[in-house]
Amino acid sequence: SSSRSSFFSLHSSSSHRFSPSPLSSSSGATTTLATTASLVLPLSQIAVIQQQQQRDKFTVYVERESENLLASVTIQVVDAPNVTSIRVQPSSGTAYTTTFEATASVFISDTATAPVLMSFAYFPQSTSQSDSRVLCPFSSVRDCKFTLPPGDHMILIGARDVLGGVSYRQFGPVRVLAQQYPSFAQQTTECLKTSQAVFLLRQMVEEAYPAFHVDYHSYGLRDDMCRSLNTTLANLWDLGDVTNMLSLSRLAMDVIDEIPRKGSDGGDISLSECPDYAGTLATTPTNTTISGCSTSATLQSLSSELWQIASSFVARAASVPEIAEGEMALLVTETLQDSIDDLETIEEAQKTLDALEMITNHATPENLASELGHVLADGFSAMLLKVNSFSSSNADSSSATILATTTTTTSSCALLNQTIDSMDVLLRRAGPTSPPQSNTGGVQYTTSAFDATTGSIFADEAGGLNASSSFRVTVDPTVTASTTTSLSSPGEYERAQ
Repeated sequence: SSSRSSFFSLHSSSSHRFSPSPLSSSSGATTTLATTASLVLPLSQIAVIQQQQQRDKFTVYVERESENLLASVTIQVVDAPNVTSIRVQPSSGTAYTTTFEATASVFISDTATAPVLMSFAYFPQSTSQSDSRVLCPFSSVRDCKFTLPPGDHMILIGARDVLGGVSYRQFGPVRVLAQQYPSFAQQTTECLKTSQAVFLLRQMVEEAYPAFHVDYHSYGLRDDMCRSLNTTLANLWDLGDVTNMLSLSRLAMDVIDEIPRKGSDGGDISLSECPDYAGTLATTPTNTTISGCSTSATLQSLSSELWQIASSFVARAASVPEIAEGEMALLVTETLQDSIDDLETIEEAQKTLDALEMITNHATPENLASELGHVLADGFSAMLLKVNSFSSSNADSSSATILATTTTTTSSCALLNQTIDSMDVLLRRAGPTSPPQSNTGGVQYTTSAFDATTGSIFADEAGGLNASSSFRVTVDPTVTASTTTSLSSPGEYERAQ
């Protein structure tokens, strides 16, 4: 897909289609638009004008019925940058451990649109581009190194110029084979999955930062596993390699989620019951001060401890305003959203929601009205459903005490309220980015839990030219809802002008 962009901030994407307003025109040189308090030129109208004049540069005049000229502006329309070539090496590899490298070149039709930023993402061949996940966010770098989960994947490269014009091109498929595990002793399914996950996690950590290499066969204590993951992520963070730190965190959480948290009978499983890689972690940690490690030696505690380590670094990235406001925010948000389905406790949900809230508060309104905002909305939607499941599971548990159930329900309600408040902030901050509209339009979010629309409204709709700025928000619920009709705290959020 591609878009056309123009000077004076007249940008649009082919994914946003506008219906042309009625136009009257003379023999090619003049086009009259309907009179309105605000002049808005959708891409469709610019296209009509461009076609009539047969050129990419033209002038728009603002007059008052037979009176003198009030203003004029010259508009130049240029093509979006074009990704001309893509190379990915190698063309196939092993899940989580093979390092792929993608490079791309780009062509621009006008030097005024430079510099051009590039992004790299992937999506399974069996799905669509809308399911893509960021590998390297938009930057001036023309290459990206990454690892992938098993399957056949398409690589998606984006190019964006300084005017906001964007184009995408696909490459693939890249075939990624499943990890080949060593021969394991006969054991239960739960133990086998744990041994496979630990084996794979060790390889991923070594590949991510080879300089910090631990001979895992000599160090079998669980705190060594915690230390290796924690220190590797910390080193990547200290080096400023946030992209690889987030990539390792996301892939590590995917692998850690494969560790069963309960046995087939619903009870805990001790690591000492397992052979191989899982069994070597059964020894009580020698240093319980290591972040994420405890003295508990069950599959549930192992999974929770490792997951907490990985997720804490994602939350750390979200807490940095420069990251939350920048191109890295989308990668952070996707990682947080992907982790929500696997949250097991109220505490894990709280940390994830706090991170999503941080990004919502720091990201620019323009980013909230685009892809980042949609991922945040999907994250809040998933959080509503996940927290609701916490309440339901506790209400159905006959073994839970009244006090524990009451505490969990209270915490769940607090999380639900915080999620609704965060979604409300997203709507309030994204709404003013769209031009005033008296009909439908604006920024729209469609999720599994709700549909929401937010946008600016004309001053006369709010009660006259002297009315305070406001904008319309509507939410159609399936689980819960928040509806806002005006700003209750002037100056607290972005205001519509």
